[in-house]
Amino acid sequence: KRIVLSLEETQALFDAEWENDSARLVCVLACYTGMRQGEIAGLRLRDIGDDRIYIRHSWSKYEGLKSTKTEEEREMPIPPLLRDMLLAQAEMNPHGEGDNGFVFFGLLPSQPTDPKNWLKFMRRALKLSGYENPDEVTFHAFRHEWCTNTLSEVGDKRVCMIGSGHKTD
Repeated sequence: KRIVLSLEETQALFDAEWENDSARLVCVLACYTGMRQGEIAGLRLRDIGDDRIYIRHSWSKYEGLKSTKTEEEREMPIPPLLRDMLLAQAEMNPHGEGDNGFVFFGLLPSQPTDPKNWLKFMRRALKLSGYENPDEVTFHAFRHEWCTNTLSEVGDKRVCMIGSGHKTD
């Protein structure tokens, strides 16, 4: 069953106290852009533009940095505040890799942080927000929420598919 949080539930989630600011930022990014978990993990400093994110690759713990699921790059406009938050996160990267450094860096320079941590912190914040069963919500729920809201607001399936990178209905 696909869980899609309501706007009220999403607002309560982000209003809740988070144990990890980086995980909160990841979830904000997923909610705002509909990016896949691997696309966020693979995000590097050079992928942050002035007013958009360039979604060029994905991260897999088994394959490392690779192309996106559809093997096509796409762009996602972002507001200045989100851009600034991502740049501040990237500046904390201690590995000194410059533009090639991961925004959500891990313990090793060659790897981002483990995305499983994001889900753990998201579910803890969901519980604090009063959500009844946080374990039923996956990280992918943000992608479903983005697609649902975009389609509802724009009304054009093609626009939603371009933004999300979907190739089929």
